[in-house]
Amino acid sequence: MKNAFPILLMVILLMVACGRPSANAPLSAELQRAEDLMYSHPDSALHILQAMTPPEDELNRATWALLLTQAKYRCLIEQNDSLINISYEYFNKKENSERKALLFYLKGGLLYEKNQYEHALKYYLKAEEEIERIPNDTLGYLITSHICMIYAYQKLYDYAIEYGWKSNKHAMKSKHINYIIMSYIRIARANGTVDLEEAVNCYEKAISIANEHKLINLKASALVEVAGVYKHDDIKNYSKALSCIKEAMRIRENKTDQSYIVLGDLFRRMNEPDSAYCYLSKAARSKNIHTSRSAYKSLYDMSQDIGHYKEAVEYSSKMWEMQDSINNIARNKALIEMQEKYDQQRVKDEMTAKMTLQKQRILMGIGVAVLILCFIAYRIRIRNKERITRLAEAEERIETLSHLLEEAQKEPSPDAGQDDTFFKRILLQQLGIIRMVANTPTAQNQALLRRLAETGNDEMPAEELIAWKDLYPIIDRLYHGFYTRLTQHFGSVLTDKEVQTCCLLCAGFSTKEIAVITRQAVNTVYIRKTSARQKMGMPEGADIVEWVKNLSA
Repeated sequence: MKNAFPILLMVILLMVACGRPSANAPLSAELQRAEDLMYSHPDSALHILQAMTPPEDELNRATWALLLTQAKYRCLIEQNDSLINISYEYFNKKENSERKALLFYLKGGLLYEKNQYEHALKYYLKAEEEIERIPNDTLGYLITSHICMIYAYQKLYDYAIEYGWKSNKHAMKSKHINYIIMSYIRIARANGTVDLEEAVNCYEKAISIANEHKLINLKASALVEVAGVYKHDDIKNYSKALSCIKEAMRIRENKTDQSYIVLGDLFRRMNEPDSAYCYLSKAARSKNIHTSRSAYKSLYDMSQDIGHYKEAVEYSSKMWEMQDSINNIARNKALIEMQEKYDQQRVKDEMTAKMTLQKQRILMGIGVAVLILCFIAYRIRIRNKERITRLAEAEERIETLSHLLEEAQKEPSPDAGQDDTFFKRILLQQLGIIRMVANTPTAQNQALLRRLAETGNDEMPAEELIAWKDLYPIIDRLYHGFYTRLTQHFGSVLTDKEVQTCCLLCAGFSTKEIAVITRQAVNTVYIRKTSARQKMGMPEGADIVEWVKNLSA
């Protein structure tokens, strides 16, 4: 019984360990490889993550959802917040600044893409708190640069400039040239209505670094934006602005529609409507409906300025047509996002149901194991109890037999009759006591066997069982016809066992000794004695031997 509980505990722990996914399981090789490729080759990381089956353990599943969100975000793939919410539920409760910083950054990024700037800013600021605890300047730049953009959008230019320089500091430490250039561009944008001279200086730094590293597209972007500063009403250096725009269009491999809009607006300010119309018309033919709408808006404004109201009405109609398309796209996008959320929630519910079913099966298995082990423990306890009982009974039988042997070997006293001793010797010879005791060859039993050999008679082998037919005449001779009287009066109602019990009582055997000799339980002997009294019509508690002796022969 004592060994059952450690076994039970070990089985339960083993079942729980095998059946339940570990919360502290290490990251899988696929997740490690995807994370290593995330910044250098996000498309490869995305391919690895999309090919994976969503892990079942909490850590790997949350990390998979986090990295898949990051890969889609870096590959400019539209997505909803279903995946990031899986990571949020897990990592938001953990003390892991690196994961939490990335989590809050991506959470803010998805909100930023939906133009929910206030909510996005809240997560970006939480991400900044976490990034200050770890040495990750790449992520630090991404976080602070987005905070800079939101503050600039909200026209909180002082805060925007502050975070622009923070992003520049992270970019310098990361030694990522593109980030360094973009940090100067964002600082310049934040200064666009605060300090135009500082804005120009920052743009010039960005242009210089991009030129040094032959980053043509970044240089062209900075040239286009600095042209916008030069054409500002407080500067009005249109020639410099035109030079920058033309240089940007010259070096850029693919002419952008945005450049056409800036160039068209510049010619409009220079009172050159024909040139302005030429470039704005090119921008209006853009496949990007946002660019096309902006171009029609500029054409509408220019037509009003020069009094071409008929054209202004046409441009206004086109502008609103583009705006309707934008609104339809936004509505369709919202429906798609809702469907994606539903699909993600369905997958999540299915995984939750699967995990719940798995836990139920584990609990059922544990319950069955507990029942089985409890049953085993109960059976062990019963067997031990039975064994102890058998040992106690065996000891009691040995003690009784030893007592019988001692009495059989005693020389009878002058006052005591020799009949009982003589009968006990004969009976012990017939008991087959050697065979019974030899089954348990202890030192005590070996001594008992030697004593039986001394008590035995050569004419009656000790291996034979009790021969009652031989003993009944001896009982009659020793005890004045006890057996004959008994059978004559009650032979028809008493059973053989009851007759034998009465004869042994007559020979002076106690109830316990009778139980040992007949190999019956003490209770059985008592029952036989009671049954015999009832059949013989004796009062309760009367002595059977005296009752039979008083019967007439």
